[in-house]
Amino acid sequence: MTTWTRALVDTLCGACPRRIRRGEPFLEIRVAGVTRSLRRCQSCAGEAPPDLPPLEGTSPAPVIEPVSAIAARAAPDFKQRQLGEDA
Repeated sequence: MTTWTRALVDTLCGACPRRIRRGEPFLEIRVAGVTRSLRRCQSCAGEAPPDLPPLEGTSPAPVIEPVSAIAARAAPDFKQRQLGEDA
């Protein structure tokens, strides 16, 4: 089943390296019995229908911190702590 919809969060096209930004139309391809869907941008799937409703009434997606920022807040040097030294 294929349907045109708007992206709720930033995602990637499955056929090219293009990023589909939040609110942009994309073609969603679903196969029966498969939980994941395939996503295609307008460049790969053609133009979206002009009557596609705009994205409204949804809250923005939570911002996910990079792992490096989380690791910086963790113990500065766990190996020194294991040896009994203060970091």
